[in-house]
Order: sequence, then structure tokens, then C-alpha cells
Amino acid sequence: ERHKTESKILQLTQQNTELRRQAELVNVEQMDELRRQFQREKETLLKQCDDEKLMNTKLTKSNQKFSNDIADITVELERY
Repeated sequence: ERHKTESKILQLTQQNTELRRQAELVNVEQMDELRRQFQREKETLLKQCDDEKLMNTKLTKSNQKFSNDIADITVELERY
């Protein structure tokens, strides 16, 4: 009887160990997927930021040109 009990305890211990190992694998896979997802989101946000910086640079140049054009027109008007 004791041998059966010890055998059952050993079997349950092995099953428990295997279930823990499987749970760890699932956790690692989930963490890896989350890392990949966060990396994709980070790359998307960085690209948006770069696009906005580029647009801001273009707008700044355009505004400067517009200001220069207004200054030129003002000078021309003052001549008349």
C-alpha cells in the first residue's frame, strides 16, 4: 500500500513539474509576443514622429518664404 502511495506521489510530482514547465513556456511565448507588439508600436510612433518633424520643417521653411515674400512686397509698396 505504501509503495502505491509513493508511486502516486512521484507520478503527481512529475505531472506537476511538467505542468509548471508548460506554463513557463506559455508565459515566455506571451512575453515574447508582447515584446514584438510593443516594438511594432514603438516603430510606428517613431515613424509618425519623424513624419511630423519633417512636416514641421517644411512648414517652417514655407512660413519663412511667406514672411520674406511679405517683406519684399512691403518694400515694393513703400517705394510707390
